[in-house]
Amino acid sequence: MKQAAKVILIVAVVVLVLLGLWRLPQMQADGLRAAEETPTKVALFENECRKTLVQFFGGAGLLLGLYFTARRVTAMERRTEATEQGQITERFSRAIDQLASESLEVRVGGHLRPGTDSQRLQG
Repeated sequence: MKQAAKVILIVAVVVLVLLGLWRLPQMQADGLRAAEETPTKVALFENECRKTLVQFFGGAGLLLGLYFTARRVTAMERRTEATEQGQITERFSRAIDQLASESLEVRVGGHLRPGTDSQRLQG
């Protein structure tokens, strides 16, 4: 149901923008029609108004896209940092387990492991 609502919202916004691009310049040109200007002047004025509106809506869409892209990048950075911290914690826990091992080689490996991660974090 959420997907259908998004599609309906997008279609409604597109229809409103197109309606605005068609009707707003006509409303602005009504003053020229009342002054009995030539149809060519009225048409040129309407087209200039449409160009301005298209530039406005295009710029607004671009800024909106940049905003959502920045939010997504920030969220991905946080997720990556959390994953990295989880991996370091897991490695440290495994190193602690290795320190309690009966085997000398495993204990030495457990001793060296936390130093490797801490050097990577510092540099």
